Amino acid sequence: MSPVLLALYEDAAAGKLAKLLESIGFSIAGYASSCDETIAKASELLPDLVVIDAANPEAAEIAGQIRTQFGVSVIILAKEIDEIGLRIALDHSMMDQSAVMPEPEVAGEMPANPASISDAIVLVDDNPEVRQLTEFILQDSGYEVLSAEDAEEALRIVAEKRDKVCLVMSDISLPGMDGRELRRQILDRFPELPVMLVSGSAPAPDESAETFLQKPFSFVDLIEKVEGMRRKVNRQSSSAASSSSAI
Repeated sequence: MSPVLLALYEDAAAGKLAKLLESIGFSIAGYASSCDETIAKASELLPDLVVIDAANPEAAEIAGQIRTQFGVSVIILAKEIDEIGLRIALDHSMMDQSAVMPEPEVAGEMPANPASISDAIVLVDDNPEVRQLTEFILQDSGYEVLSAEDAEEALRIVAEKRDKVCLVMSDISLPGMDGRELRRQILDRFPELPVMLVSGSAPAPDESAETFLQKPFSFVDLIEKVEGMRRKVNRQSSSAASSSSAI
């Protein structure tokens, strides 16, 4: 079992997170209640992972020191986290980042252009922990993320910033208008804009696997799906441009 050091959480939050980590195969190497103790125990224990409370104002600085000095994986998490959010964070923090980008689907085909600041993804999820972690993964891959808690807010963002948006990623279960209805309204107004639906349940029979992502997903699952949808849109755009120039 991989040992974990939990740092700067109060007892109740640390206990809850410890049980969650143990339930998915980790062991707790120790606890640290101060910044100095976190550095000291990371040096002494050399755990596979250090988990730091996001509420601590020095969390980012301590995480940087641990990574630099000891080469240990570190994640910064809110006090309240569910298993889906935890698995996303763990997948992201403990994998080799150089292996993230997927290979082209067809031999000889170039992948989509690397994400740039003009490639914005509208992320719609009413769960703040999952939304925050997904946002972090997308930003770490070079995307600008425009977050929304519900479908109505997402529609406003798409309408205002359509020229920047390359993809909408929405959880199906949302308060009020659900993700499927959001997708329908977006495609009615912007048929060229791809929409990815996310759910902990299996896709409906009429839903394409190309545009559906099932929770819990890994870092690789998410980026592969995003890049696959971007490649498809790029191919369609190239085809349309070629047809226009041939006329």
